[in-house]
Amino acid sequence: MRKAVTCFAVFSILLAMMSVSFAATVQSEIDLENGVIRVKSLAAGKATEQNPGVRRGQAKRAAISNAQLELFERVKNIRFDADNSVGDLLTNSEVAAAEMNYAIKSLSEVSEKFFDDDTCEVVIELPIFGQKNSVLAAAFAPYKADEKISFPQPSGKIISAGNYTGLIVDCRGLDLQTALSPAIQNNRGKLIYSRQNLDFEKILAQGMVSYSNSITDARAGNNPLVVKAVKISGAVNPVVTNRDANKILRANQAAHFLDNCAIVFVR
Repeated sequence: MRKAVTCFAVFSILLAMMSVSFAATVQSEIDLENGVIRVKSLAAGKATEQNPGVRRGQAKRAAISNAQLELFERVKNIRFDADNSVGDLLTNSEVAAAEMNYAIKSLSEVSEKFFDDDTCEVVIELPIFGQKNSVLAAAFAPYKADEKISFPQPSGKIISAGNYTGLIVDCRGLDLQTALSPAIQNNRGKLIYSRQNLDFEKILAQGMVSYSNSITDARAGNNPLVVKAVKISGAVNPVVTNRDANKILRANQAAHFLDNCAIVFVR
């Protein structure tokens, strides 16, 4: 029953959109640099409508509805962690579904433009980060009440911590996929960094990690600890050697860069 109720909550927005949608062209992109998912939609009103004002009103409503639908589809396909997409969470969690429905329905147009043929183009953006009305706020909502756990203690030989400002995990050549809730594991499968270790507010503010094509990234600061991943687990979780895992944990005890999500995965 719970899943059925959740599915209804998720798909009710789709039914409402379809009821007002006419011919439309939709484009979308995930803009990580600006932290938004952006959708541009161009739509027309009913061809049989003779009143230009009414036709423009129909075109605008259709453009907005189709933009919301495209936005919803893009969000569903985002990877959450090694086991789930955001769509999985929306299907199985009433809390996540309600948060996402509200976030999408409450968006205002970033821009709107009418053309000589009375078609309307609108642009809407859904923030990826933020304490409310964002992708992260909805996706992590089911985990908000989870008890925070401490980072594991480093084991083995004590390694000099250094004065590190962040962590860069070099995953180049390993086909790492992006996700909202990745983890870092040692090569024995033990998690050394995961959402359970972090303050909820910090996750929502900036995400757990940043993805980059460069070994230098401002998020990790000017003196990052750089380690090489040896493989990828579950498509999204970098695996590091036990030695590097202990080095990361020891350095974090001094600098707390894991606590502050000052993490970069290089792909």
